[in-house]
Amino acid sequence: VNDVVRFASFLPLANQGEINLYNLGSGNAVSVSKISQKLITIWGGGSKLTFSGNSRPGDPFSLVALPNEIPKEFEFQVDLDKGLAEMVAWFKSRAAGN
Repeated sequence: VNDVVRFASFLPLANQGEINLYNLGSGNAVSVSKISQKLITIWGGGSKLTFSGNSRPGDPFSLVALPNEIPKEFEFQVDLDKGLAEMVAWFKSRAAGN
């Protein structure tokens, strides 16, 4: 989220009626399984994941966000592990406030 906000403030304002779309992916593929395992590790606890290996009709084999339109001067500053840790901390803080 921090990189998305930085990117938004990095861009010039669009002209009226103009819509600019940007794919803010890093171009590095990470599986759902790997993201899930990282989140479980960061969150803590003894949860275990299992996957059937079956895909549903229409499921893509993979999705990788390519940063083709991102200006070359922009650099991502938050890596995946740090971003996931910050997200988990935010969720835990919200849960503690209820």
